[in-house]
Amino acid sequence: MKALFSHYKKLHLWLLANLALLSAFLLARRSRGAMNALTEGFTNPLRRMLGRLCECVPFSVSEGLYVLAAMGFLAFLVLGVRAVVRSRHRSGTVYALVLGLGNAVLTVYVLFCLLWGANYYADSFTDKSGIDVRPVAVDDLERVTRQFAALVNEYAGDIPRAADGAFAGDRAEILAYAPKIYENLYEEFPFLEMTDVPPKTMRFSRVMSAMGFTGFYFPFTGECNVNVDFPAATLPTTVAHELSHRRGIASEQECNFLAVLACLRCGDAAYRYAGALSGYIYLANALYSADAERWRAVRETLDERVVADLRASGAYWAQFEGLADTVSNAVYDGFLKSYGTIEPTMGMKALDVMVWAGLIAFILISIYLLIYYRLAGFVAILSLLGQVAGSLACVSGYFGFLNSFTLTLPGIAGVILSIGMGVDANIITAERIKEEVRAGRTIDGAIQIGSKNSFWAIFDGNITVIIVAVVLMGVFGPPDGFWGTILKPVLMWFPAATTGSIYSFGYTLMVGVLLNFVMGVLASRLMVMSLSNFKIFQNKKLYGGEQA
Repeated sequence: MKALFSHYKKLHLWLLANLALLSAFLLARRSRGAMNALTEGFTNPLRRMLGRLCECVPFSVSEGLYVLAAMGFLAFLVLGVRAVVRSRHRSGTVYALVLGLGNAVLTVYVLFCLLWGANYYADSFTDKSGIDVRPVAVDDLERVTRQFAALVNEYAGDIPRAADGAFAGDRAEILAYAPKIYENLYEEFPFLEMTDVPPKTMRFSRVMSAMGFTGFYFPFTGECNVNVDFPAATLPTTVAHELSHRRGIASEQECNFLAVLACLRCGDAAYRYAGALSGYIYLANALYSADAERWRAVRETLDERVVADLRASGAYWAQFEGLADTVSNAVYDGFLKSYGTIEPTMGMKALDVMVWAGLIAFILISIYLLIYYRLAGFVAILSLLGQVAGSLACVSGYFGFLNSFTLTLPGIAGVILSIGMGVDANIITAERIKEEVRAGRTIDGAIQIGSKNSFWAIFDGNITVIIVAVVLMGVFGPPDGFWGTILKPVLMWFPAATTGSIYSFGYTLMVGVLLNFVMGVLASRLMVMSLSNFKIFQNKKLYGGEQA
């Protein structure tokens, strides 16, 4: 272990720096005052400065960075595969590549937490404005929805129309008006005041549409970016939404509210119409969920021109329904919206996508194991399937002595991470067997010695992960639960933090790693030894060696 750390010292120090910064952020976010100081004193001014610098560039720097990141990742894959193939110590090379990539991703995430994530824990727009947010009765929801329906009908005649009756406002004029959107809100909400510039248009707007994005704020450059391919009827509210993010407003719901309010109070007809239309859409969606019959009654009152805009928008977005849209929603929800409130339907999408992502990753890993490790790879696949089945059985309550759990996104993440540990265990064992076969040992001797030499390396790694899982279950589980009680002498020094999702992650991770000992160590060894007794499986090539 010491030799491994020394050989990749810089990578390990980079990892420690990432973990130290992330830990500091996770501890500091418990303090509203600390987050306010961080956002108001450092990150918000920094992002605005970056935005002013990027204003000098006629194109979206954010879009350019995405392209460079994609090209860099492809180059990393190509060069990484080349390095592994040419390396005499492939396991070490793979370790360095995975650790380096993991560090890079973790660094980006840490910077994201500091530059933007902190805003989710600082004072929100609701806190600063003093607006009272409370649930509403269905009757009140219907009444306000009718008001917005009447308002959007009134404004529908103030804007130019195409031959089919749909919105035909000029996109360039909409974007040019952007700096004036919030001017009428400064007196009521002085903390919103700042100098605005038109948002950057995306050259890959069609791709953005396929991913389900109408715009985004990029904290690393301080730029507001908008998609200019979708129907322009709601483009003004998209612009206003992204400009609210520029003001440090993190919550998507609050940005939607501000966008509608700013558009309704500004002096431009296209913006007023878009504000009324977007407000109606948000309210109508809520009303439909509460009472579909009432929604239909309100929908019947809409002007035909408004219906034409809704129909054009629906037809446009329908063409992109599919895997790309679903995946992008899951990524966006998991990485950005995880700081705020996520709609249940979006969470279910993310859950489905994560399951599919896990299945695809499992298939790709299985192909790799079969090609590179042959018979040992086939056995590894069987053991991994057993590990997954055992994990799901433990979570579902199949075993009477274990409680059942709802499998959430973090829970699935725990299962996937434990599968990764299982893959690692099987690869270590397969590599040791291959080394012994190539050293000239018999197949039985290679299996015996290879399995023995790999055990302690697997044991050390898995025990470490189990300790982490136990701590997570103790910290984020019920204070009076089993692990909370066991770890009480330690946890008493830390603030209370009960989060079921993290507890679910710790539980599935611990169960998966324990099953890895059973399937990835014991069962795999027994299966390989059993198969080696058959004449058909006594060819050394099946174990990574040459023909006897």
